[in-house]
Amino acid sequence: MLMLIVAYTVNDILVRNVDMEAQQLGCSAIILISLTVILFGGNITWIIFQYIYFTGDGCGWNFWQITITCVAGVAMYALVLLRTRKDASVFTSSLVLTYILYLQWSGLSSSPNELCNPYTTSAWNTTFLMILGLVFTFASLIVISSATAKDETAVQTNDTAQAAVNVATGMNAPLMEKESAEDVKLAQANIQKEAKGEAPEYRPLPITPATIMFQALLILSAVYYSMLLTNWGTPSLFNNSTINFFNKSYYGYWIQISAQWVSMLIYLYSMTAPLLCPDRFSDE
Repeated sequence: MLMLIVAYTVNDILVRNVDMEAQQLGCSAIILISLTVILFGGNITWIIFQYIYFTGDGCGWNFWQITITCVAGVAMYALVLLRTRKDASVFTSSLVLTYILYLQWSGLSSSPNELCNPYTTSAWNTTFLMILGLVFTFASLIVISSATAKDETAVQTNDTAQAAVNVATGMNAPLMEKESAEDVKLAQANIQKEAKGEAPEYRPLPITPATIMFQALLILSAVYYSMLLTNWGTPSLFNNSTINFFNKSYYGYWIQISAQWVSMLIYLYSMTAPLLCPDRFSDE
């Protein structure tokens, strides 16, 4: 969920900057093209390495797991060509696929099956994945907090169009529009009351959907950090004077693989929802 929001948000920022730079090839255009090429090439390379390290004799499940991810990745890029979402691009698909491949590598390297996992006793791989996960989440929270602030400003100024465009609450655009309309109606009523010398009426709950969503994401991020820093269920660093930092289990494996599947489904749904529910997204 975090990476999906971040992908749309960063893409929206870069595309708007490119539009502001008119027809000249400015910094934003160069950044967008460069990041897209790097992520696209990196994803292909990462998939190849996952086939090399995690498949082989007796590892049929890993083979099909990686293959399913490849099919989902192709679908992500294909849906971009169909223009099902105006705020989706090759960049958003590349960024989301990078995170999905990270979850897959992390999950496959958490398997206790030494035949299909060459990293069962690799402390450096576990440490690298933990650091990468921390960086992913921290960067996501920075981007989302910035987008949430913009959303609240848009709602407070009754800028319904801007609130609908901001991606951090894009999936709640109708709710934002409804709330903004109610705010405008309340503001007009307060103007009339003040003209009559009456006390203005205030909203009983001055909390926007953007704030609620951001707080929920913070809670989920705290839970994710807890799991990440305890190595997905292996909090003990020492066991009989032996470092147990890279202990593997199917518990952590299935958590991360399940998270990967959910991430793929959410992003694919965000891309196909305008086709499945055209009335719901007719105003986008």
